[in-house]
Amino acid sequence: MTVNNKSVFPTLYHGAEKIPLNKTSKTMVRSQEDSASIALAMEAAKVAWWKMDLSTGNISYAERETELLGYPSGKLNHCNEFMSLIHPDDRVQVIKAMKNHLDGRTDRYDVEFRILTKSHGYKWFLNSGSVETKDKNGKPLIFTGFIIDITDRKLADELLKSSELRYRRLFESAKDGILILDAETGMIMDANPYLIELLGYTGDQFLEKAIWEIGFFKDIIANKQKFEELQQQEYVRYEDLPLETTRGKKINVEFVSNVYLENHKKVIQCNIRDITLRKKAELAYHQSEEKFRLIMENSADAVFIIDHNGKYLFFNQAVTDMLGYSPEEIKQKSLADFMLKNKRSNFNALFEEVLNKGKIYAEIEMIRKNRNRILTDFYMILLPNGLIYCMFKNITMRRETELLLKQKSRQFKQQNKEYQQLNSQLIQSNLKLISAVGKAEENDSLKTAFLQNMSHEIRTPMNGILGFSDLLKNPHLSGEDQQKYIRIIEQSGRRMLNIINDIVDISKIETGQIDLFIQDTNVNDLLRHLHTFFEPEAELKGLELNCELSLTNEFSRIETDNIKLIQILSNLLKNALKFTETGSISFGYNLRKNMLEFYVKDTGIGIKPEMQEIIFDRFRQVDISIARNYEGAGLGLAISKAFILKLGGKIWMKSELSKGANFYFNIPYRISKSNHVSKKPERLPGGRLQNINILITEDDSTSMLLLKKVLEFEKANLFFASNGQEAFKIARTTPELQIILMDLKMPVMDGYTATQMIKRIKPEITIIAQSACAFSNDQDEAIKSGCDDYIRKPINIEMLLEIIHKNIGKPVTPIGSMISDD
Repeated sequence: MTVNNKSVFPTLYHGAEKIPLNKTSKTMVRSQEDSASIALAMEAAKVAWWKMDLSTGNISYAERETELLGYPSGKLNHCNEFMSLIHPDDRVQVIKAMKNHLDGRTDRYDVEFRILTKSHGYKWFLNSGSVETKDKNGKPLIFTGFIIDITDRKLADELLKSSELRYRRLFESAKDGILILDAETGMIMDANPYLIELLGYTGDQFLEKAIWEIGFFKDIIANKQKFEELQQQEYVRYEDLPLETTRGKKINVEFVSNVYLENHKKVIQCNIRDITLRKKAELAYHQSEEKFRLIMENSADAVFIIDHNGKYLFFNQAVTDMLGYSPEEIKQKSLADFMLKNKRSNFNALFEEVLNKGKIYAEIEMIRKNRNRILTDFYMILLPNGLIYCMFKNITMRRETELLLKQKSRQFKQQNKEYQQLNSQLIQSNLKLISAVGKAEENDSLKTAFLQNMSHEIRTPMNGILGFSDLLKNPHLSGEDQQKYIRIIEQSGRRMLNIINDIVDISKIETGQIDLFIQDTNVNDLLRHLHTFFEPEAELKGLELNCELSLTNEFSRIETDNIKLIQILSNLLKNALKFTETGSISFGYNLRKNMLEFYVKDTGIGIKPEMQEIIFDRFRQVDISIARNYEGAGLGLAISKAFILKLGGKIWMKSELSKGANFYFNIPYRISKSNHVSKKPERLPGGRLQNINILITEDDSTSMLLLKKVLEFEKANLFFASNGQEAFKIARTTPELQIILMDLKMPVMDGYTATQMIKRIKPEITIIAQSACAFSNDQDEAIKSGCDDYIRKPINIEMLLEIIHKNIGKPVTPIGSMISDD
């Protein structure tokens, strides 16, 4: 390092008399034990002493400083050499601090700055110095001090600032009122804008006052004694608190307080939610429900509400009066029991008609308990929630006097119909309100469960991906660390993809979009593959993994959806590995009559009896506490159950806490009719697509780069297009083109249109569609548009090469060393 000694040092030196260092330095006598203790303390604290001769600018320092900075001893023996290593943004403040001290403005100086170390780039240090020796005129001659590595503290400060900023943003933007109290004094420390606005106060009216001094809280905390209850209880909740704001507005709130430590200080956080609108909705619902009950109970007409099986859910007093049976007797009968035997088939037909058409009206003769017959006007309507509203009226007397009262009867009938319509409208309104409240509560519960699970499960792998991606930017990172970080990013990516696949699967299940792809499946080969795949993970945990096959290869070949079978067994094996720390895991199958019964048994933690009833529900795990010890979205068993039911089987389990769990499921045993035996391809080196001309049509640059690297490795001749229009132009002008990889969703022109246009002029070109959509019928649409084959994103490279080779008539082989096994 070449340094101009006049560049920095003269600005610090004020003309002190040049006296040899050995004549002016103070002699400090310490015992050998004291020196050793100080050295050990300095080493532990990352501290190094230094001394500078102001007349020459020369610096001497302890060997510890060379360790901190990474430079060899004697390398930094002058002030200018040391100053040149200070970060350019920090030099001015360092020089200013030293000058203020040397000019007598301060007794000593302390300054923090960044120094360029030998191996670790810029690191933060605290430099503290003072004058040790002065000349006869009082001018400083010898300047001593120490330097401390504070890099870790600086990084921690930055993280703390970032965390505090995130907290403040959440606090300020929260849609619930938040109040922070000093748990010892009851003083208000902070309140978010929503709460201040809700209550009609200003910030000055809140801060630095005791909680009981704010009028709003007098109903909650009438005095200091009441406040002590909040101090002593970690959690306090008022579900419905009627209050009045400073503006005189009456509201209802939900009040929750929690006690916790913040910076070693006990504080109380109060969350206040305005539930005024919810209370109004609940009140309206109850009033409407009571109105419905009163109308039905006091109705002169007999009213039933039944389900599709004819089970009574409601009937009024008029039913018992009209038919002569007690309520208990009516509950034991169906509507058909009150009809003439030779008319019951007609009534059953009317029942089916109301299910198909939505409503019916008829005159039906009914039998009372005393065996007397009555003629009734009978009306049934199918309600939106699937229940059936029935009303009938005894018109026997009316029929007997019909000739005399015909006109009046018509008027009564018309009024009766209007009344029925009014009742029907009222019932429908009530049921809609009930349905709306139920759906709102259900949606809120499902949303909360989903967000709590997905937030953890998505953020965890994303933290690995983003964090280690950032670490890869370090230019001084070793090759071994690079590979380690890349493996972590790959594992996090696979975990993220598994979560997304689970979400897609459960969404398909909820919307009834599960499709089966039945094909020949060798169960023995499938289980051997799973054993090979999961064995390394089992060995890593010290577990024994056993695969047990009960049929020969000939009889283990069946017709089923092998993809879903693999996913079911994988989910069960993943759970077994997750919840088993010692012992073994066994999996296999047995033939039970015409069903194949599979099992996965482990010696893990087991499942509590109360959990065994709900373990197959969505978002459920063995550990359902908030602080879960096991990762996972809790969807695996729910997905597996849906797939098994779709395949025509069932799933069940047996478990004893702390002794493991045994999961069983079965599927139909349909032996394969094909004698075809697939052969495993030989592994060949790269270059299997040499002289094959392939056009990659892809608008996503990352996907384009991946396909480019894979196909270049196989020595294919490549052409590129970013949309369907470009692909059409290249296909039209390139006679030697053989294969087109066609993305379906692109700007300018999509893949469907481009395929149709290309096939019109060059039907011989093979077009392979690729899509990332998980729900649509892209595959069917792509084939209809003229595509020869289809592959779904994220693309499995070996599957892609298999499809390409299939379409060009060449043997298929794995990629080899270029792509590692999942």
